[in-house]
This record gives sequence, structure tokens and C-alpha cells, in this order.
Amino acid sequence: MGADGAVSISDVHVKEPGDVPSRLLLRFLGHPRTRRARTVVLLGDVFDLMVGSYPEYLERFRDVFGAIDAAAGEKEVHYFQGNHDFHLEGLFSGPGPFGNLRRVRVHRTGRVLTAGGRRAYFEHGDDAEIGNPGYKLYKRVAGSRAAGFLLGRALGHRVVHGAGSFLSGLSARRRERERERARAGEGPGGDGGGGDGGGGARDLFRRSAALRHGALDCDAVVLGHSHVRDVWDPPGGPLYLNNGYVPDERCFCFLEGGAGGLEPLGGGGPD
Repeated sequence: MGADGAVSISDVHVKEPGDVPSRLLLRFLGHPRTRRARTVVLLGDVFDLMVGSYPEYLERFRDVFGAIDAAAGEKEVHYFQGNHDFHLEGLFSGPGPFGNLRRVRVHRTGRVLTAGGRRAYFEHGDDAEIGNPGYKLYKRVAGSRAAGFLLGRALGHRVVHGAGSFLSGLSARRRERERERARAGEGPGGDGGGGDGGGGARDLFRRSAALRHGALDCDAVVLGHSHVRDVWDPPGGPLYLNNGYVPDERCFCFLEGGAGGLEPLGGGGPD
């Protein structure tokens, strides 16, 4: 990969230290493409539950943050917050055992980066998603300064973790039911979004990518959130990439020298 290369991963949903998603994330951070890339993008829902800037997270997921810290010491690293991991600014900017985490650029919303020879728009995907007004209202409330104050000062880590684990469990069970229905061709799929796992969610996110392309004069759009793996490169653009749900798809996105696609995480390591 050239010096301008970029790699991106979303929807890993790390739940516990040493679980399969965490090992896949470490595989991504140590992958040859990642080691050679100039830009590394963590595109939201990297963790299944990480809300608020509690230092307990740094200790609990010490191996993961150690790998992110190592990458940030050599590369440009961006963390785009998702709907399972947000209000994290203080976690990266505050004191702690990992000095390079302060170099990680944390974003609440999407933005255009020049990466891999392209003007590429990166976003977790829940803001770009068309429709679903109820979810968008929840996202505005949960991402507000008032919610950030509660999570950062008024509530403790144990309370937030307990409540969040319960809600995350409900979300996971709903996602699995929807994925089963999608595999049977019966109904909606994705994480918090509409559409089915085969066509509806894919079409919805492609339309969202096309809208971002038209509004922002970018020639690539990289999203997550839908849990639907996709590479779409229509005439006239944009190139749209989504690595889907990493524990199933086991791939990540890359941009290199004007091209882009999905790279398998591959074998040769723990899974």
C-alpha cells in the first residue's frame, strides 16, 4: 500500500476482553495493510458498549487500547463514534497509561478525509441513514451535552455499564431475530435501521451514500451500522464501502491509490 493508504473497520462489537471480536480487532490493527497505511479509521460500534469516558474502560480493554495507542504513535488515527460507543472524547484526551491516545481524533459526526488518493466521507452510518425518525431522535438525545454531563459526572461507571449491558443485550437479541428473518427473506435487518439484510438495507445505504456524494463532493463513502457488507462502484460514483458485521464477515475496508474495496482479515491468528 502506498503512503496515502487508509483502512477502516466498524461494527466489531467487542464485548469482553479476549472475546472473538476483540481478537478480530487486534488482527485488524496488526494486519499488513494496516501497518502500511497512513490513516486508520475506527468507524463506530467498535465496542458493543462503551458510553462515557470512564478510565475503567482503559484497564478492562488494555490490550485493545494498547494496540490503538501503538498505531496512533505512527499514524493518523480517527475514531468516529457509533451508537454503541459514544461520549468518548475524555477517554482519549484525559490522563492514562497510553500517551499516544491523545493523538487519536475523535468525531461525533462524519467528515471528509483525503485518504487513499480519494476524497472520502467516513461516518458510522446512523446519521447518513435515510428515514427512521424515532432512532434519529434517540441519537440526538443520547448524544446531547446534557446526556454527556450525566454520563461523565452524575452517574458512575457501574450504573452506566449495568444499564447499558441490559439494553445492549436487548439490541443483540433483536438484531439476531432480524438477521434470521433476513436470511429467510422475510423482513428487516441491520442495527437500528430499516431494510432487509439482502436488499432493503443495502439499497437504503447506497442511496444514503449517493446523497452524501452529491452534497459533499466526495468520490468515496465509507459507512457501517447496517451490518450489511457491500462494495458499490456505479458509473459516476461514489465508491461505497461497508464491511458489515465483522464477527460474521471478517473483513475491513481499504482505500489505496485511487482504488478501494474489502480486505479479508485472514487466518493465521486467533479467532
